[in-house]
Amino acid sequence: MKLKEFWGKLKKEKSIAIFIHARPDGDCIGSAFGLKHYLKLFLTQKVEVFCDDDIPEKFAFLMKDEVIHKDFFGEYSAYLSLDCASETRMGKFADIFSAFPNTYNLDHHVSNTNFAKYNCVIDNSSNSENVFNLMKSGIMVIDEAGANFLMMGIMTDTGNFKHSD
Repeated sequence: MKLKEFWGKLKKEKSIAIFIHARPDGDCIGSAFGLKHYLKLFLTQKVEVFCDDDIPEKFAFLMKDEVIHKDFFGEYSAYLSLDCASETRMGKFADIFSAFPNTYNLDHHVSNTNFAKYNCVIDNSSNSENVFNLMKSGIMVIDEAGANFLMMGIMTDTGNFKHSD
């Protein structure tokens, strides 16, 4: 699915549960909280981020009031997987995700199994680039808070711009 079509569907959702992979790295954290920031800022949606593990201390400086949930709660109109090439990367949340009928998958891994109802897999050096391009396709203004999350993802997945994948 093309990015613009993916965005057209996603922006209509009233509430979104974002799932990222276990043992989170800078890219899955950056893409998840960058997207959460923009969805809440521009679309005033209910958005929460779920992960099997805690955020590593080295990324805590950017988190401020952000929370990653290790237990699932609430009702959502859509579930969104970010930076996961397969459902199994979501750890204990894989079964919750796969049982839900309205799922989205935004990823940059060419090995992605297209496990969601709506899949947008674009080969970039980081998934944060995909979120950035998603925001651009939605003609959203990039602000400092969102840019910091996305930059963290891009920096960590490129080894500070030393490699492209």
